[in-house]
Amino acid sequence: MASVGDKEVSPEPNGASPSTNETINEVDIIWHNMYAPSTFSTWRKTSSRSIAELLVDFAKLVDDGIVSVISLNVSKASFVAVVGCERDWDGVKDLIFGATR
Repeated sequence: MASVGDKEVSPEPNGASPSTNETINEVDIIWHNMYAPSTFSTWRKTSSRSIAELLVDFAKLVDDGIVSVISLNVSKASFVAVVGCERDWDGVKDLIFGATR
């Protein structure tokens, strides 16, 4: 039995670590737009694409000047982008749909 501080905790079954033995089938995508006047405020969905594929498509939007990056946090199962985008939702939604398919 291991301990953390003064509390005893059980080890993972068979010594497994949840961070190394999990299979990730979907990535949770969240984009927040910090540009207040835009009608595009938040976009959330899941994707079965890899993080690498999502990053490439996101980078294309940045390179094309569609969004600017304020913050980007990525893990195996999560893609959270805080962006600045002056376009309204109708002018950007098809681009976002394509990048997050």
